[in-house]
Amino acid sequence: MAKIQGCLEVSNVAIKLLLGYPLNGTPIVLYTKKIPLPKGTVSHGTLKDIDAAVACLKELREFKDDSEKIDLKLDNILLVIPSIGLKVYSNDKNFLVAGQDGKITRLDIANLLSLLKKDPVPAGNTIVDIIPIIFQLDDGSRFDRPPLDRISGSITVKAMIHCLPETVSGQYQTMANAAGYRVKKTGVSVYCAAKYFATIPDAPKNYLLLDIGARSTDLALIGDKEPYSATSFARGGDDLTEAIAEAFGISVEDAESLKVDHGYDTRVLSYRPPLIKGIDKESGAPKNYYQKDLNEVIEEYFETFLSELSASINLVLEKHNNPQFNALPFMLTGGASELKGLQDFLRKAFPTREPILIRPTAIGARDPGFTNLLGMLAATGSYSGSLSDFGTGVMNVTREAPKPEKKKPKTSRSSLDDDL
Repeated sequence: MAKIQGCLEVSNVAIKLLLGYPLNGTPIVLYTKKIPLPKGTVSHGTLKDIDAAVACLKELREFKDDSEKIDLKLDNILLVIPSIGLKVYSNDKNFLVAGQDGKITRLDIANLLSLLKKDPVPAGNTIVDIIPIIFQLDDGSRFDRPPLDRISGSITVKAMIHCLPETVSGQYQTMANAAGYRVKKTGVSVYCAAKYFATIPDAPKNYLLLDIGARSTDLALIGDKEPYSATSFARGGDDLTEAIAEAFGISVEDAESLKVDHGYDTRVLSYRPPLIKGIDKESGAPKNYYQKDLNEVIEEYFETFLSELSASINLVLEKHNNPQFNALPFMLTGGASELKGLQDFLRKAFPTREPILIRPTAIGARDPGFTNLLGMLAATGSYSGSLSDFGTGVMNVTREAPKPEKKKPKTSRSSLDDDL
């Protein structure tokens, strides 16, 4: 059996752990666990109380679960980082193969990454990963994986550069280290989600990834299974729960139950019993609330949500002038993606985009909230030549091609238009 990996993600409301291993590119899950975070620990992807997060993370370093026969001591982890502020750039490089025999080795791939890492990024940002997507040799042959042991005098590579604000990436690395973990590999959340969807047969290659979490929503343009641009806004499933609780004068727990069990339902039935007894906001008297009342709260919530989503779509597509993008489907994920009625709202607001909800099929992790961790696990299944494959240590360059004219990295075009 392959080596078991521990994957961690710190969301706005909880820490999620997944133990498993990749098998032929498919994530195999052995165990999952969620630990709620104290309220206010994370806000829209930003760590507000790092000490609270560290304390919760330490609970996962060593613990027992007799029901699952788990006795865990976790030191090395794969860490999913939020995509807040993510910028994606496309870059091409040509370099000479180091060995005199022209045989390509991992040293050459490390040298390539060193060259790519030297290119400038916007102030206040840092490179968190470099994902090579095409390798081209002197004879014109192309590969989507490092062409190890092939013979060539040089390699031309097209790579995607993932950058995050230094405050975001630094916070999460510091948090993990303070909890006693060694971070072997990191991946931004939208990249990890795309990696998981790439394992699903017949899933589209090009789409808009819509990840609806508890307190924030990520939107990313995915082209040929890779992120090309992304944004996020601070609205998620818990905001709807709180809106229901406030409107009906009920507890957050009861409001969550109404949201999950009933959701948005416009069926015409001969009899509709009350859903719950709450408190009238104006009179303070007890009041029965019905499905039509719940529908009204959900409609009001989605009026704002869809407006923010529309603005986000314009933002991620503004530099990608391709008519095909007007019909890209939504791929739904995240803990709030299963809300009853969500797909109807999306179809009405964006009639050219079909919403697709693919629930994870991995036993033990069928909650869409584990999609990013499943993708992180899948990404470790084979050597891709990415920066994160080398951990934090990238080997020094031993031989370089002549330095090309220096230019700033360009914002990537869609893979539908790109050619090496």
